[in-house]
This record gives sequence, C-alpha cells and structure tokens, in this order.
Amino acid sequence: MSDQVSSIENEIEQTRARLGATIDELVYRASPKTIVRREIASVRAYFVDPSGAPRQDHILKVAGGIAGAFVLYLIASGKADFSTAGGFASNGYGEHSPGGYSMFAALVAEVVLTAFFLMIILGATGKGVPAGFAPIAIGLALTLIHLISIPVTNTSVNPARSTGVALFVGGWAIQQLWLFWLAPIVGAILGGVIHKSLLADD
Repeated sequence: MSDQVSSIENEIEQTRARLGATIDELVYRASPKTIVRREIASVRAYFVDPSGAPRQDHILKVAGGIAGAFVLYLIASGKADFSTAGGFASNGYGEHSPGGYSMFAALVAEVVLTAFFLMIILGATGKGVPAGFAPIAIGLALTLIHLISIPVTNTSVNPARSTGVALFVGGWAIQQLWLFWLAPIVGAILGGVIHKSLLADD
C-alpha cells in the first residue's frame, strides 16, 4: 500500500514539475523582451543570410518599395490639398484599418493571404505546369487578395510595400509596421511548409 502511495506521489510531483516547466516556457515566450528579440531576429534574417552575407534581393525589394513610394509622394504632393494624414495607402489596424479591423484580424488576414499567395506562386511555377500561365494565376490571385484585404489592412503581403509608404507617413504607420513584417514572413514560412508537405511533386 505504501509503495502505491509513494508511486502516486512521484507521479504527482513529476506532473507538477512538467506543468511548472510548461508555464515557465509560456511566460518566457510571451514576455515583451522575447517577442522583441524574435522580431529583431526575423528582420535580420530577412536581410542577412546565415553566413552573414547580405541578401541583396531582399534589400533591393525594400529599396524599390521606398523609391516607388517616393515617386508617388512627388506626384501626389503636387496637389494643393495633399496630406499624408489620410494614410498615403499605409497598412494599419485598429483605427488605422480602412474597415476598423483589430490587430488580431489584421494579423490573421495577412498571414493566411500571404501563405495562400506563396502556395499559388509555387504551384503555378512548379514542375509539369504549362509554361506561360504562371503570370495569369499569380496576377489573378494577387487581385483577389487585394479585394479581400484592402478593407482590413490596405493589403500588404509584402514588407517592402508596407515600409515604403510608412516612411513617408511616419507616426502610427511606423509604429504598426512590425505587423506587416511579421505577418508576411510567418505566412511565407507557413505557405512554404504546407506546399512542400502536401502539394509539391515528389
């Protein structure tokens, strides 16, 4: 009898220890410092590969987004009553979402739509797909993505697009820019994993 009691007590202690470790891990992962470190690591990985070499294609994408926004700013500012207070097509959530959608709704929309977009790109350019049709599939997919998400976030699915206009608006657009870096990166990873696991040809 005493052996059974001792065994139950040991199981209780082990369960308590595992539960404590799980709670500690959740608290660590949810802490602001951990979230900031993850964000910094994600942005760094976007611009620098594991060997430390710059990812020139990603750097050029962001530079192109900024240059494009600058050209639009030059054109739009030629109108007498022009102001960036209207958002200048910046991506946002909460009061800065065109439809007033929450941060969580914006995050889900951007992650899911980016994941689907990447799966469509990978599928349309994969083996056995008729040549020449990829631009049609990709273009129509991007059109649908815009129709869905413009009311939610003004549509990002691309950190470079979000960064370019946010730099000219400043303030809230810069403060909310983190989501439009995080969501496309997470969505791209998710889309790549799903495509490779379920859709890719062997």
